[in-house]
Amino acid sequence: MKSSILGLDPFIFKDSEILILGSFPSIVSLQNSFYFINTKNRLWPILESIYKEKTLDIESKKDFCKRHKIAFFDVIKSCTRDGSLDSNIKNIEANDLISLVKNYSNIRKIITLGGLSKKLFIKYNDFTKIKDRDIKIYHLPSTSSLNTRYNLDALISKFEICLKGDKNV
Repeated sequence: MKSSILGLDPFIFKDSEILILGSFPSIVSLQNSFYFINTKNRLWPILESIYKEKTLDIESKKDFCKRHKIAFFDVIKSCTRDGSLDSNIKNIEANDLISLVKNYSNIRKIITLGGLSKKLFIKYNDFTKIKDRDIKIYHLPSTSSLNTRYNLDALISKFEICLKGDKNV
């Protein structure tokens, strides 16, 4: 039996307003201890396009997130998995996202990335328990390069609506 893999700690600041949730970090992200670091993942090009800034390394990505009040975490705390594909994830233990959001009172938007993140977010989190806050929740397509249904421009458009506006996507 495969041993369980532990995900990353949340990357979040007290003043973070946007929480972007993946399913579980890629092998490359786990090796580098930071989110969405695989160069084939399109999240950073999307964010760079929307905010009109380039990031060159992990430190500049962290600074970018601080300035734009963006936080990262995953729906899955630990699991077993061969490779980095979501389809290979088994034996899931979910992160306690309700407690996280309660502890970070500035979170106003939550964005899940991809089908598994959305499915598990809904399964394990009852956000009606946080009644005193208006939190908008968006479910967006995966930013993985394997998601060929959406090209980069289409993803940028969907993300821009969530990050800069308040319409549902």
